[in-house]
Amino acid sequence: AVLKAALAEATAPPYGPPKAFPSQLPGTPEQQKAMEKFASVKGPAPDVPAPPSYTNLGRNLMQLPEADRALIVNEWTKIEGLMADMLQTRGVFMTNAPAACLAHMNEFCRASCELRALTSAYCGLMIGVTNPETTAETRAFTDCYDSNILTKVLKAKEKADQQFSEIQSAALTGIASSADETSKQKLADKAQAQFLALSTELAQRQFACRVLHDEICKASLRKEMDSVMASHAGMMRTIDEQGFVHREEERKASDAPPTALQMVTASLKREDVIFTYLKKVWSRAIEEHDEGKRLISMEWGEFYAAIDEMAQELTKWGEAHIAERLSTKTLENQALKHRLYMLERSVAQYEAAKAGEQTSMARRIDVAVKDQCYSLLFKIDSLERKLLSSKKELIEMERTVRERLKIEFEDLVKDLGTQLTMVKSQFKEYRESLQQDMKSNLHDIRKEALMKMVKSGSAPIELKRMTLKMAHTEDTIEDLTIENSELKRALLKVRTMNNVKDLSIRMSYDKRLKAMQTGQLETSKELYNDKAETQKKMEMLTSRLDDTNSLLAAAESERDRLRKELELANRNKQTLLTWKVAKTQLLSELEARVKKYEKWSHIDVDKLQLELERKDSELRALQSQDPEELARHRSMMDSNARKEVEKLRRMLSNEQKLKLEAFSKLEAMRADLRWEEHWEGADDQQALASHWKKRFSESSALLSKTAEENHRLIEAMEGAGVEVPRDIREAHSAAAASPAGTAAAPPPVPAPPR
Repeated sequence: AVLKAALAEATAPPYGPPKAFPSQLPGTPEQQKAMEKFASVKGPAPDVPAPPSYTNLGRNLMQLPEADRALIVNEWTKIEGLMADMLQTRGVFMTNAPAACLAHMNEFCRASCELRALTSAYCGLMIGVTNPETTAETRAFTDCYDSNILTKVLKAKEKADQQFSEIQSAALTGIASSADETSKQKLADKAQAQFLALSTELAQRQFACRVLHDEICKASLRKEMDSVMASHAGMMRTIDEQGFVHREEERKASDAPPTALQMVTASLKREDVIFTYLKKVWSRAIEEHDEGKRLISMEWGEFYAAIDEMAQELTKWGEAHIAERLSTKTLENQALKHRLYMLERSVAQYEAAKAGEQTSMARRIDVAVKDQCYSLLFKIDSLERKLLSSKKELIEMERTVRERLKIEFEDLVKDLGTQLTMVKSQFKEYRESLQQDMKSNLHDIRKEALMKMVKSGSAPIELKRMTLKMAHTEDTIEDLTIENSELKRALLKVRTMNNVKDLSIRMSYDKRLKAMQTGQLETSKELYNDKAETQKKMEMLTSRLDDTNSLLAAAESERDRLRKELELANRNKQTLLTWKVAKTQLLSELEARVKKYEKWSHIDVDKLQLELERKDSELRALQSQDPEELARHRSMMDSNARKEVEKLRRMLSNEQKLKLEAFSKLEAMRADLRWEEHWEGADDQQALASHWKKRFSESSALLSKTAEENHRLIEAMEGAGVEVPRDIREAHSAAAASPAGTAAAPPPVPAPPR
């Protein structure tokens, strides 16, 4: 029954066919309430019509052409594949979780039905095809959906994937700035939410439903606006015709015959009235002469009659003139009113267009600014990463250049030192040779002076002999000096050659030493890298070995528990078989009694009789007791009952607390396993180290709390006179003697490999 209800609910649409477009966006509180109402009942909603019968559906399918049937089969296969992928992604199958599988299938079918209904409504608004019947209509239907809706969904998914990949790459590099950390976190949350909102097929269908709803609203509003604008244009034409009616009346009035007023106005003029009056006065007057004066006389009655006639004619002329001016002013007033109306209408149209343009411009500017801000944030992030990498490269380049310059200048300094040594030796040799030459010249000059003294005849013989002896002695000294200088020069050359040889040997040995140090450094780097990788692999293998051992121990304990349960079940089965064999005769007797007392089959008479006898005995015992003792016994029973109830409540609360703690620990273990799987896949050693550091801190705090509780419990037991076991006391004293700081120190976090 549940399966039939679920299938009927899956095939039924969430609401009937839309008349124009849905009034609420999918995901609004009204839509969520409706979906909760549909999800709470078993079977289709009461306001949803019954689906058509499968017989008619098969007949209709058989009547279709081969191409249409192939298209329908392909669509059905595609939907089945998408549903299977969705179930496999969520890890739900019919074998392990049928209820959850049916719920997910219902959700997928609801989204598909809603997408189909919205697509039909949208295509009906855009191309006038709601339910395609021919191949051309189906192709137009599909092209309309693909070009207008599916393109937007794919672009949104591509943009969300790109932003999420950029955020993920930035998070993996670990580059962050404290100035814009909050904005980057918000941007990362938004990108992750957009990526999750378009990651699965069901989420994409829901997003397509939202896009369809927006497009349907826009198309419907556009259609309504077109109809309103058409009606407005018709009304404006009517108003314009009514506003220009006075010109039509003027044209008709110009074509119509003149009225009496127009005839009077046309035939009567003020000058003619005055001229007629003067002519009448002149015809009725009499010319007379009185004492040389020329006079005109006239009777008073005729004069007043002429005056009255002139006044009447002038009054008619004035009335006609005023009526003509009034009609002219009226026409001018109507023309000015119409012009004012047209100007006001144009101003209102301009203001409405201006307000619309301002709103649209503000919206476009806002969207452009937000997009530009997001793009700038992404660019800033990428530039910061590039800047940091450039700084690292610059530092490395500076170090390399310094080493090269140091090596080059050391060689140059050594060459200059060698040249300086050679120059110094040459300078010393030149100085010694110059001194020797000067001494030789002085000796020659002195020898010549002595020889002149010897050759002179005025000097005594003894003086000549001493002078000659002195000259021979000086020659000997000079020879020894020359020989000494030659030996010094040779010694200086030997020393110079030895120094040059030492410098060359030192340079060669320095080069060899630097080459050996460079090779040793490279070997050390490789060794350290291999050591770090080996330690990492050893730690990973150790953790996996620990996990495997724990899983093996859990499996062994589970196996022992299942074995014990199997043995207990076998024993219970044997006991039940024995009890069944033993109670077969009693069962037959009871069946006979039931048949005998068939009318009391729903009442256990024996039990009622035993209960009645027990209550009678209790009543007699209570009646025989003292009232005070009875009241005391009753109060004692009540107090015992209350104590028992309180004890049971405490036990129940403790059991509930233990159950909640067990569930929380189980959830924490599951979360840890999920995080470990995630970190093993992501290879994020820093996050793993921080997670285990946090877990170590929590475990250390829990251990400290437990140690304090044990300490208080031991003190309470000693205060109450209860003997504490020796091993517990020794363990407690050892724990108290150990320093408190060593327990809370976290283990060293291994550095991530370079």
